[in-house]
Amino acid sequence: MKELVKIHLHHFFGFRFLLIVFISMFIQNAIYFIMAREAYDNLIYFQTSFPITKIIATLLATFCFGFYFNIDHDSYAYLILPSLISRKKYLFSKMLVFYSFFLCYIVVSLLSFLIAGYFMQPRFYWMDSYILFFHLFHVTLIYGLYTTLFFHFIKNPFVMIFVFFLFIIGNNFTIQSKNKIVSVFLFLFPNGELYFESFFLLFLYDIWLIILLIGVILFIYKKIDIQI
Repeated sequence: MKELVKIHLHHFFGFRFLLIVFISMFIQNAIYFIMAREAYDNLIYFQTSFPITKIIATLLATFCFGFYFNIDHDSYAYLILPSLISRKKYLFSKMLVFYSFFLCYIVVSLLSFLIAGYFMQPRFYWMDSYILFFHLFHVTLIYGLYTTLFFHFIKNPFVMIFVFFLFIIGNNFTIQSKNKIVSVFLFLFPNGELYFESFFLLFLYDIWLIILLIGVILFIYKKIDIQI
């Protein structure tokens, strides 16, 4: 597993990928400092900056999962899969790399949010923003996994745009909606809001959906021949 992770890291984190991450983080941090300085209080600071974080993080996730899980960019798997390594283990290790990356990305985003608020917002105080950031971490993985899943059926780069569009649609709804169709949609395509008041139930919901998507992807992945 350790060797697989090293191979994935070497393949993924090239100049282009790191440049995209740097630009994303730079824009995000700039927004934090601007919003923290301009917002009247801490709540407004959070309400204006967190939605931007959701958009940037989800867009980055759909791009990463869509681009690096695309079969066209998976040719290096030929150097690995003919050995005793199973495709299941190969894909799981690949997801583990992105899971760890986005965990670090969200943690850095939270720290940047707190630092900007502490230095630039006179009325800043500690709030439970970490819960929403933690939920956002799972939301980014969920949309990334959706991108990977849809890529198996629609082998087109526009899948990334489609999945991101689903996220944008979800952000126009609210979990308080009494419309059953909207409720089901947000249950499958979360928009970053707290679907449950209980943090424990929210965690279980996130993990359930992630495990479900990973299970479906692993099942499909085993049956698809990787082509160069």
